[in-house]
Amino acid sequence: MGWSYGFHQNKQSLTDELVNNKAHSRDWTVITIKHHITQEKGYHVLWTLDKVTFLKDTELYGDAYKARQVVTVIGCYLLDFDGRYWGYSSTAEYCEPFYYSCPLTFLRLADAGINQGWRDKVKVFHDQTKRVA
Repeated sequence: MGWSYGFHQNKQSLTDELVNNKAHSRDWTVITIKHHITQEKGYHVLWTLDKVTFLKDTELYGDAYKARQVVTVIGCYLLDFDGRYWGYSSTAEYCEPFYYSCPLTFLRLADAGINQGWRDKVKVFHDQTKRVA
């Protein structure tokens, strides 16, 4: 997970770019359909629920997908301010991020790139958070 810093002088402009940017490659397109920001371990964490449409038969996250198949995945962006600009580092559920504040509703809606061990930790995180509150 490397960091990307651009010219975003506030968190909102970076968040807007990340959730409104429709990503395209020769193999798939990605559109963010939901997002949520939390704070965890000193970072702002942007959770995204992304709709991926495959443009051709493709392998992703170790699974095979057919052209025109649509799946939903969870993305995780750590947001940080370097003193001048906001930047981000991205990962996805499949990679088992070390952050667990993902909304539980996202777990129910995502149907690809599933990492059950990470999901179990997300549920424990939310259970512990409820007990503290």
